[in-house]
Amino acid sequence: MAAPASAGVGAPVAVKDQTRSSKSTKVSKPGRGPSVAYPRFLRQDDQLVRIAWSKRKKKEYRHKAPYAVLQALVKVMSELGKDGRIFSTEDLLPIQDTDGNEVPSYQAYVGIALLKHTSLLDQHGRQGYSIPRLAEFADTIEAVWQKLPHK
Repeated sequence: MAAPASAGVGAPVAVKDQTRSSKSTKVSKPGRGPSVAYPRFLRQDDQLVRIAWSKRKKKEYRHKAPYAVLQALVKVMSELGKDGRIFSTEDLLPIQDTDGNEVPSYQAYVGIALLKHTSLLDQHGRQGYSIPRLAEFADTIEAVWQKLPHK
């Protein structure tokens, strides 16, 4: 018996190294096989792609951010999160890329979503975020990047 179309080779998968409660959404599409968990992350060339489900439009949507934005985000967060400090997006944004250009906030939020999803960043409600393992934070992001499925 053939595998369902949604389980094809190269299908994006969620990257999650540790078990924790998450706001992942499972969506079952009639006639399309098993439900799919959102958000999902993948690499497309040098772009981080976040695939999520729009409850309003009832379909997938994608946001992309260059890997350089993720690196810039990690650098700024590492400074803000020293000594276990909690920082907000107001403290964090706007960030600048390597050329000194302001990064669109939606691209920063793609990176934040990946960091939360992989448990590299903890959210404290509306207070903000903290980095649970700051000593390995910057090095771990490269490993996470390498583990992301390619498209």
